[in-house]
Amino acid sequence: MIGAISWDKYSNASPASPDKFRDASVKTITSDMTKYYYLYAAYTDGVYWDDLNSAASTTWQKDAVFPSDGSNYRSITFDPNTNAYVNNAVNNTIQKRTYGQPGSLTTFVTLPGARGDIAYHPTSNRLLVAGTTDGKIYQYSSTGTEVPWGASPSPTPKPTAAPTPKPTTIPAPTITSTPTPIPTPTSTPAP
Repeated sequence: MIGAISWDKYSNASPASPDKFRDASVKTITSDMTKYYYLYAAYTDGVYWDDLNSAASTTWQKDAVFPSDGSNYRSITFDPNTNAYVNNAVNNTIQKRTYGQPGSLTTFVTLPGARGDIAYHPTSNRLLVAGTTDGKIYQYSSTGTEVPWGASPSPTPKPTAAPTPKPTTIPAPTITSTPTPIPTPTSTPAP
């Protein structure tokens, strides 16, 4: 996606230059049977967000950025608690914006090398991050530590050994009828 985001209610929906646009995502929150929508946009110079619930809302909020780091935001994703995670491609960090705390963009994890897009994996509760130089997919826990592939999201319980069942013996069938006698020949065979 290249360029600015636009809706009819905005006269100029783009909070920054379209040349600086990288990624956008809409987060839906359901509370008390009401749905709330928030738009997050990652630009090279910051992370902008807007409350889409109010028809009168036409202003973007901008979270603090780290200009001394030479920030360049590339991708954005969310966890179930509506915390936003953005990938800062210049200084190889993932930064986290805690929901309900404006200006709370903090460094979540410093990456060992160049990384690209990020996504939240709901089953394992991990961030998946694409490596731009090696083509690998990396995963990070909710605490910001890298998790090796094959690691379970929670400790796997050890199976308890079930007792081995004893084989059951099948009793021999009981004969309840008298066998029919074999007939004897009445004549002698001819020589």
